[in-house]
Amino acid sequence: MAYLFNHRNGYYFKRKIPKTQTNFLISLKTDSLKEAKFIIDTITPRFLKLFMENIMNWDEEIDYIRDLISEYVDEAKEDYTKYSKLREKKYSYTTKKGEIRKGSHPKAIEKAIKNLTNGLHSPSRDNFYNEILETTNIKNECIQALKILSEENKERLKDEVIKAEIELLYNDKNNNEDRINKPNTYIKRTETPQIQMITPFPIQNLKETEIKQNLSIVATTETELKNNAKYYSKTAKELVELFKDEKSKEGVKELTRYKKILDIFLELTNKKYLIDLSGLELRKFVLDFSDMPNENDDTVKKELKGVKSYKKWIEITRDKNLLKVSDKTTKDKLIRIKAFLNFCVEIDCLDKNRLSYKIKLEDSEKRKEFRTNQLQNFFNSNWYKEDLEHNLKEEPHKIWIPLILLFTGARINEISQLYINQIKEKEGVYFFKIKDEEIDQSTKNKSSNRLIPIHKTLLDLGFLNYLEFQKKNKKERVFSELYLTRSKGYGQHFGKIFNDFKKIWLEEETLNKIKERKILLDLHSFRHTFTTALRGGKVIEEDISYILGHKKNQTQRYGSIPAKEFLEKINKAKYDVNFKELQKNIKNFYK
Repeated sequence: MAYLFNHRNGYYFKRKIPKTQTNFLISLKTDSLKEAKFIIDTITPRFLKLFMENIMNWDEEIDYIRDLISEYVDEAKEDYTKYSKLREKKYSYTTKKGEIRKGSHPKAIEKAIKNLTNGLHSPSRDNFYNEILETTNIKNECIQALKILSEENKERLKDEVIKAEIELLYNDKNNNEDRINKPNTYIKRTETPQIQMITPFPIQNLKETEIKQNLSIVATTETELKNNAKYYSKTAKELVELFKDEKSKEGVKELTRYKKILDIFLELTNKKYLIDLSGLELRKFVLDFSDMPNENDDTVKKELKGVKSYKKWIEITRDKNLLKVSDKTTKDKLIRIKAFLNFCVEIDCLDKNRLSYKIKLEDSEKRKEFRTNQLQNFFNSNWYKEDLEHNLKEEPHKIWIPLILLFTGARINEISQLYINQIKEKEGVYFFKIKDEEIDQSTKNKSSNRLIPIHKTLLDLGFLNYLEFQKKNKKERVFSELYLTRSKGYGQHFGKIFNDFKKIWLEEETLNKIKERKILLDLHSFRHTFTTALRGGKVIEEDISYILGHKKNQTQRYGSIPAKEFLEKINKAKYDVNFKELQKNIKNFYK
């Protein structure tokens, strides 16, 4: 639960006071999780009223909403048994044949996801929001939040609650698929504790002035807590040395393979005590660690000569697009780090191992570009034929995102997160501005921030007309129908839709190869296809690297090159696909 943590068989409420470096910390005087959750529901409204009302600016409100939703989603995934059962009950329904279909059924989940997605943009949105709150632990926080948030962010909060429910439903779907595909494995589920008697809690009788007066005592209490805790008895460096000693006793000869990996771990995490490492910080570590360079490569050796900092290694690797270690190597090294953290848990110097990772062992050579016949099949599929009018009106991302990816080579998240004001014009040339300007945007690295001219084919197809359509409907984002996920941005939802749709238009032979993991064809394959098209148009590799966001040192160059000359390079990407009928139908729609 948000702001709840366990220490020495007792629960505490801990939350940062806005615009200060001080944490509000107080013991809940109970070792019962059920009781602790009840007490926090009492504390939270008072905390919000005392410390947050009328002091948050817009950015702080956004952070507040993000933290609230993130904490809820994380808890719902951790306490899977409780919350999945609630969703199963909520989304059960009776078929036309009179059959009762449980909410855990794939069709029930799909139906729920569809209804919620549509509900985001319907007059019934508030009803969906209120129904979801009845099966969450954040009802009281949301009620209080609506009292202190600005009008705009009140609506944002409601949207985010619905999006969180959609994310959890997708999680249900994936968990169910894993259990079916791997029947001999089991998903660990946390049991819901038994209901216990609720004891009175003294903070209910405290006045707001008394709470403020006791903040200094709270801070002292937190310090004492850390000093006396067993998890603070040994530093991370000391635990590494203990682990290496243990491995030596076990007869492990190649201790150097552990030493370097753990040195990297200590530098990238940069925590004196392991207990201070959150799950979010460990996920960031995995992302950074996955970008470690391949030290056996000659170019890498040259670029990293004299550089001792591992953080700097990663920065250089990202900026200069150096060869990285393979996915398999990354996974093997993370296994050793996980072994270290498990050791710390075993000797009672860490409460639990929060390291989680999912490394797909996919050789980059497996990802293929789309062949001409596959592109022809796709752009003649029902998305662009029978369902064209519906998609342009209700799901325009289905129409425009594949086209944009094909004619820019951009990454899916770079395009799906675009705001309308990031479509720029210079010297009569329109550009996509790829940059992490907004709070909900991110780019892979600094090199990814760039301008990409809009290809002539996209303009001919009516992309600017689509933008005007969005503006008339008072949309801020280019693809306002897509929702944000914490790990994959705005692109994750569409990626799943596209992968499901591949089964319709791809030939059976190719589908079998994908199923057997012999090849990989996905949205990123458009990037490969575009690269090949540019090479076919005799565009030099240096220019291709900049267009794709590989090389940082090209930015200044394209700041001075005439926009029309830049556009000419983009327009050299051509495909043997007839877009004339599609062009006609799209323009008729936007008339």
